[in-house]
Amino acid sequence: MDFRRVNGTSDENIVEFFERLQLDELKHIPPEHIWNVDEGISVQQQWFPEEGESVGNEDDEAWHDWLFTASPNGWTSNELALLWLKEIFIPGSMPEKEGQWRLLILDGHASHTTTAFMITCLEHKIWVLYLLAHTSHVLQPLDQAPFSVLKRRFRTEVTIRCQLNFDMNVTTSDFIWAWNRARQKAFNPYNMASAWKATGIWPRDINKPLNNRLRRLGGFDEEMTSSQESASSQHTLDGSGTLTTPQSSRQVREIQSALVEGRKGSITPRHASCFGRFGRA
Repeated sequence: MDFRRVNGTSDENIVEFFERLQLDELKHIPPEHIWNVDEGISVQQQWFPEEGESVGNEDDEAWHDWLFTASPNGWTSNELALLWLKEIFIPGSMPEKEGQWRLLILDGHASHTTTAFMITCLEHKIWVLYLLAHTSHVLQPLDQAPFSVLKRRFRTEVTIRCQLNFDMNVTTSDFIWAWNRARQKAFNPYNMASAWKATGIWPRDINKPLNNRLRRLGGFDEEMTSSQESASSQHTLDGSGTLTTPQSSRQVREIQSALVEGRKGSITPRHASCFGRFGRA
């Protein structure tokens, strides 16, 4: 149990956050102009193909419009946050109606609180609302469903890819293949709408966070659920990374279904036929 999270999501802090949402400048912003962002995690340049490089499968078209950069140590920085704001968020969320303000909800990470970041937001009619410390597990939409689904599906897709290749070494091609499918399943309209609803930010309902069981557990239950889901999604790998036999018909059907959903271009006809019969067994 994380007592900082328990204390952070006190009634007083949640009420204070929703009072800020009700400020005249914010309460009339329509939902299509309310956004949530979280800083990135450690990544490596070699996980992505070089410019003009092909990963050798149908995912080439999927990643060519992705934009990627990294700091020397792989973590986000003040410079990257400002670059993201100027190059990605501002043009990508531009309202059709001239003069329409946007609301950006994010945590108080140092890269989000620089003078340059805040001034740039104001210059482009973007209100910034910071989450109070240790409240993201209850109030941040991205933490409610999308990120946990993304991590779980990515592990599953990597496992499937390794099984198809009969090789546990994950290549650049494997990463693009798995990441592209995982993000499509995680960031869909249903998951995103559910995440906003769970926080009570939209539709506006302060009772959602006040009654959230994770307040009492400091996020512990969420982490346990995530680890259990991850373990379930990795049912064909043991702790040493060795392929093991599925333990139930549901697990077999999950693998078979994953193969059918647009993956035939990545496996031989013999493999497709084999797994198809296996799934029907």
